[in-house]
Amino acid sequence: MSRKQAAGGAARKVARAAAAGSKASAGVRKISLGWYGGLAAVVVLGSASVAYSRYQSLHPATKTQPTVGTHWVAAIGFDVCGKMQPNLKKPPNASVAGITTLGDGLIHISPKNSSEAGANATLGTFVSNYPGLVLQPGKLHLPGGKTYTNGSLCGKVPGKLSVWTWSSLAATHGVLHRSNPDSLRLANGEAITVAFVPSSAKVPEPASRFSLVAGAGSSGSGAPAASSGAAKAKG
Repeated sequence: MSRKQAAGGAARKVARAAAAGSKASAGVRKISLGWYGGLAAVVVLGSASVAYSRYQSLHPATKTQPTVGTHWVAAIGFDVCGKMQPNLKKPPNASVAGITTLGDGLIHISPKNSSEAGANATLGTFVSNYPGLVLQPGKLHLPGGKTYTNGSLCGKVPGKLSVWTWSSLAATHGVLHRSNPDSLRLANGEAITVAFVPSSAKVPEPASRFSLVAGAGSSGSGAPAASSGAAKAKG
């Protein structure tokens, strides 16, 4: 082998070694960048989690009222063919039901569990808690009484089921609840009349609305002046 060939071989070896060293250095740099990048991501996520937890502790989510432990009252009455019916009696399960009546013409809304609280505090829950009471779209049955369905006669005139609400004692006009009666959300201090009357009849507020003053709920405000408004049923 000539000196020239030997020199060329040595030069190629040096070049290969240099290239290998360069690749190794690049690999180390990539590993370092990846490691530091991952560490930075962990730090950022950890800080965000701590900040979010602190925000939640300082700004707890608002629970939908009424919650367990709340006490509300709403007046309720039943108008059948133009005659207001006696107050529903205190049911035998009143001590265990969170939404019930005590025979005073009021719905006592004191949820005992999640099935009666928040969005579940409805007229439907009250009805399901009261033995023998049936209130369905177009159908009303009071315990021990007759069953009325849309079209049943009030005298010679067909009657129709409707549910009216007054938001407070000061309200002068009733509001017709147009959805399923079960879905009516109960509110503190309101008055409710479940009516089965001819479409042209005026629906009065329940007489028990005056008891709202004495039975005001724990989340209620001062009692306003009484209303004398009546709702006119619509077809």
